[in-house]
Amino acid sequence: TTNTFLKEGLKSRCITRDIKWGVPVPLPEYADKVFYVWFDAPIGYLSITNEIVPEWEKWWKNPDNVQLYQFIGKDNILFHSLMFPASLIGTGEKYTLVRHLNSTEFLNYEGTKFSKTKNIGVFGDQVQETKIPCEVFRYYLLAVRPEQQDANFSWVELAERNNNELIKNLGNFSVRVLRFIESHYDRVIPDYDPSDKQSEEAALECLKEFYEELNIYASLMESVKLREGLKQAMNLSSICNKYMQKWQPWVAAKENAKFAGSAINILMNMFVVVCAALEPFIPTFAAKIYCMTNWKRGLREETLLGFVLDAKNALTVLSVIPSKHKIDQALPIFRESNLLLNHYSKQCRGREPETKVWWHSYSLSLNLNDTFD
Repeated sequence: TTNTFLKEGLKSRCITRDIKWGVPVPLPEYADKVFYVWFDAPIGYLSITNEIVPEWEKWWKNPDNVQLYQFIGKDNILFHSLMFPASLIGTGEKYTLVRHLNSTEFLNYEGTKFSKTKNIGVFGDQVQETKIPCEVFRYYLLAVRPEQQDANFSWVELAERNNNELIKNLGNFSVRVLRFIESHYDRVIPDYDPSDKQSEEAALECLKEFYEELNIYASLMESVKLREGLKQAMNLSSICNKYMQKWQPWVAAKENAKFAGSAINILMNMFVVVCAALEPFIPTFAAKIYCMTNWKRGLREETLLGFVLDAKNALTVLSVIPSKHKIDQALPIFRESNLLLNHYSKQCRGREPETKVWWHSYSLSLNLNDTFD
């Protein structure tokens, strides 16, 4: 799209319109006009940054040290690839210009287009009122992210992915490993003992596989392949599940206590790395795990994956969370969904605008424990 316009040659384009709603043009002779949203909205990127940090120019006027990534829908490509950069260049100042533009196709609602005016689809306020944990929606929407072609929102698929992926993979492992530490080690993470041959062999085998897959995850994220990156992050969780089942620390505890403790130590360190890998997608899940592990998230966690991967040594994973650290109570994060699928599907397909009673009429099994409200 951008190349087509460049080949044709840049042309003048009107940036104002004759309506009352919008951002007014700050010039007396144009007091009756407002800006097109495609012109004024990108300027908001700078002003929002300024609202958060006074040193906004460290990001927006620092092209030698800052790389700008933007995520947009396919109908906004030209405004971000041509119009906004041209506006910044036109100021004559040294602004940071977009380096990587990541666009998506459209998300449809059960075979038709979302429409606020026709009340077709499920929207943010209604999502909140369902009481379904936000990480379930975030995970599902990113798992079906329309990167190459239009995707479809489906209540059935949302429930299936919650039950078969979040619960059976991520939820299953988090509950098993944390509750095992509760029941066998009084909530204290046991030591990894490299002097135990079985422990050393287990660590080398497991961490080699985990580290290789972690590098694949990093490569996908660097390439901004977000849907594949999420899939790979879940694969890291699957590896944790696989070795939990292979090592069976509940059995090993009776035969080789050193190995059982080492196994749990390895798995907990891997799990914290998995949380870091999932944080860009489902940050509330990571936050709940940090809470349950009694682990304060700080600057180190911001760059945890870089710390682990830059070392170029799989055994670095074992230094993520210290032994003898005491965790908090383990609670299930995901619950099996028994959503009234037909009900939700029908109510979101052309319901009356004022009617919202149905959102409050059902108690969903996905509600999370009040501890995390």
